[in-house]
Amino acid sequence: MFTKALTGVRMLWIGCAPAATVRVYYANHNSHGDFALIWSCLPDDLRARTRPVAGADYWLKGRLRTYVAERVIRAVLIDRNPETRTQDPIKQMADVLDHGDSLIVFPEGTRNTTEETLLRFKSGIYHLAAACPDTEFVPVWIENARRVIGSAPLLENVATLLDPPMSDWSESEWIRRVANATRCELLLDLHNLHANATNFGFSAESFLREIPIDRVRMIHLAGGRRIEGDRILDDHLHEVPDPVFALLANAIHENADIILERDGNYPRFETLLGELDRARLAA
Repeated sequence: MFTKALTGVRMLWIGCAPAATVRVYYANHNSHGDFALIWSCLPDDLRARTRPVAGADYWLKGRLRTYVAERVIRAVLIDRNPETRTQDPIKQMADVLDHGDSLIVFPEGTRNTTEETLLRFKSGIYHLAAACPDTEFVPVWIENARRVIGSAPLLENVATLLDPPMSDWSESEWIRRVANATRCELLLDLHNLHANATNFGFSAESFLREIPIDRVRMIHLAGGRRIEGDRILDDHLHEVPDPVFALLANAIHENADIILERDGNYPRFETLLGELDRARLAA
């Protein structure tokens, strides 16, 4: 499958083996791609007979999601709101098992976007087991992105000349929310920060206080130039300006690596070494 080729994911069967029997695979839940990872690891014949259990509120938003849920992955869609649901979720799942198909369920009930390893299970997994006592329940543990693709991606703050329209979040709040939701680590580009702070009138120092600075694993230093309207263009063609070195002193910590970026208009080598020396002093 495409998912398996893209991620290199593999399943380790411990204590059981793939078998053409009705099962409930229940797993931890960190992303919308978790089902695809499990599904891709099943043999072809079992994959065709295994259906994910998913929230109707997410999968019925828009024609594309609805098509994928109903026609491609044949999801068992559960209304998670007790006040609006018209079907018994346990009966929905039990009917699928009685029909001879297996299920993939995420008993945490929602994606785990906290620092906890695992959320408390919802009671539905117990009630399903009680309703289907002859069904085999197989626990599945999904490792994180570092195990799937070999190294975890870093989230970088980008430079822009356009203030994103209709955004209710500041840049720092967006980064904090995404970092907390994905538990990823950060690449902090200090010239991008300096450029955006100048172009859009916010405090770069406040930005550093508002993001999870302990998650910064890499820091980029670069330079740019002034353009019309006294804005800054991040072009990686000029020396690192003083305000960026000043930010470095507030951003550095022992787990972060520092990279000096230069993509052209190269100065004498001694100039680059001088910038590295300034970075060492700031760090």
